[in-house]
Amino acid sequence: MICRSIFLTLFSFVCLCATASATNELRITLVLSEDTPLYKSFSESLSQNLSNQFKIEVLTRSEDFRIDAHAPDLIITVGSKAANSIVEKSNIPVLATLISLDQYTELSRQRPHDSNLAAIYLNQPLGRQIHLFRAALPKHTKIGLLYSSDSRLDIRNMQIAFAQQGIELVAKRSSMDSLYEDLSSIINSSEVVLAIPDNKIYNSNTLRNILLQSYQHAIPLVGYSQSLVKAGALCAAYSSPEQIAAQANEIVSQFAKTRKLPAPQYPQFFSIAVNQDVAKSLGITLPSAELLKVRIDKMQGGRP
Repeated sequence: MICRSIFLTLFSFVCLCATASATNELRITLVLSEDTPLYKSFSESLSQNLSNQFKIEVLTRSEDFRIDAHAPDLIITVGSKAANSIVEKSNIPVLATLISLDQYTELSRQRPHDSNLAAIYLNQPLGRQIHLFRAALPKHTKIGLLYSSDSRLDIRNMQIAFAQQGIELVAKRSSMDSLYEDLSSIINSSEVVLAIPDNKIYNSNTLRNILLQSYQHAIPLVGYSQSLVKAGALCAAYSSPEQIAAQANEIVSQFAKTRKLPAPQYPQFFSIAVNQDVAKSLGITLPSAELLKVRIDKMQGGRP
């Protein structure tokens, strides 16, 4: 009995050491799409908060990634360019960050049914968007939405979810050829426009004109990023690079224990941005970002 007890103790110790060793040996390569302040903020936040037991290499260009004998256990990509490049090159587990739901859907086609591909979306969950409207614009009951043919949004489900809160969602599929005509149609039939991370609709070539056209018709635009609010959108729920990095950190810690990635997920942590100058010029009384965040948290039942 004593020998058996000693054997079991030694066996448990060996298993514990093996597990610890596997965790300690976790090698991570962080690949940025570009060497920009946005991506560097994510990189610095993640690197500073990851456990010292993880070995992390940072590449500021996806072109620099090479598969060799010292391949990492996990690759974290930042931005769509890096994600597309890495998924094409290797079958190593990938956590894609700072990409939209549409970009992830396109990416997953390269790895169908692959559990080694996960993501944290840029898109905010639908419920959070609805709560933002209820908290910021409680008197507005008709929302316009433009989306492209590339969008993977479940429009019908969105319309049902908004309708349950007494809001009509007027959605229209558009393209570059008919963008401003479709925008006029949406503006004329809505009280507010909801912008989404759809690069075929909202990009550097179109944003200024979209904001100008909605502003000229006194129709507020609710955005999806802090930069869009600074450019002229009324408000937005968004997740900063640091907040996405905190969520990625949790996923990495879990991956170190299980060597499995979770299902793709929406941002857990978020902030609110408001443009009081736009609100004032449109005659809208808009609560502060801090108050909106408190109200939305309460609507979500205290969840982040």
